[in-house]
Amino acid sequence: MKDKYVAYYSYEGEYETFETFEKAEKWLQDWDKEDGISDETMQGLNFIAEITHRSSVKKTVTKEEYIEKNGSWDFDPEWTWLGEVEYKAVEK
Repeated sequence: MKDKYVAYYSYEGEYETFETFEKAEKWLQDWDKEDGISDETMQGLNFIAEITHRSSVKKTVTKEEYIEKNGSWDFDPEWTWLGEVEYKAVEK
């Protein structure tokens, strides 16, 4: 993933990711040109943030392994494994 920034437009509850700060800023400015400057914009509720970490899922056990160890599958029957969420630093 190349995108380094996330911009949030609070009036619409919309967000998008961008490769550059300038593109993120333009996206927010375009919203204000289209909608007019919202109260949320005046209150500083829009933002641009640098993405420093991204989610990653680590599989910890398969359905078969869990049943073998615990006797039954206590989760959604469509799931085939369990995992843990980790947040890994992005390369700069």
